[in-house]
Amino acid sequence: MPHPAPPSSPSAGRHLIKLDQWFASSKLCSDCGHKMPDMPLHQRQWVCPACGAGHDRDINAAMNIQQQGILELKAAGHVVSTHGGQR
Repeated sequence: MPHPAPPSSPSAGRHLIKLDQWFASSKLCSDCGHKMPDMPLHQRQWVCPACGAGHDRDINAAMNIQQQGILELKAAGHVVSTHGGQR
């Protein structure tokens, strides 16, 4: 659920999206959505067995977090531009 930033915040006019702490951002393929059942923390690179996409763990997690945030903003009725920003 989007939460408006406090008026005194440097990001006033933007929305903060809180994702579930158990959202599998590192283990979810940002290309096809396949969820890896297990992935040890030391594994920094991985290939999705469903679509073959290669991922850096942190970059993939960031992409998944961005995608989930955009989905939640849209679900709340906000207009979101294609580069991830909000209008």
